[in-house]
Amino acid sequence: MKGIIIIAHGSRKPETKTVFKQVMAYFEQELAKEKIPVSAVAYCFLEFAEPNLKQALHDFVQKGIDDIKVIPYFLFEGTHTLEDIPAIIEEFCKEQPHIKVGFGRVLGYDERIVQILTDRVKQML
Repeated sequence: MKGIIIIAHGSRKPETKTVFKQVMAYFEQELAKEKIPVSAVAYCFLEFAEPNLKQALHDFVQKGIDDIKVIPYFLFEGTHTLEDIPAIIEEFCKEQPHIKVGFGRVLGYDERIVQILTDRVKQML
């Protein structure tokens, strides 16, 4: 069974978790609309909030998910996406060698992000 975990940085401000939950709700609607075949979708945080990645991975194992895709909700590559998250995944895979875990790309450049940035400028003018 396939599962998707979206990992965000996390924040000490509780309202950021609320916003991220809203993003995830829309994301799950899009997956359903696009008929993307996954058995489970979850979110987690690298730090400052829970669940963390280790918890999310172990939760999927308990649900019988054996093919997990971890997608970073980060704009740019950096220490977290190049070192910290891969290290957590590597440790997990040593503990659970029968589970397949893939790690996706950051959001990076995308014309849709440029449009959002343009919209934010318009709001300020």
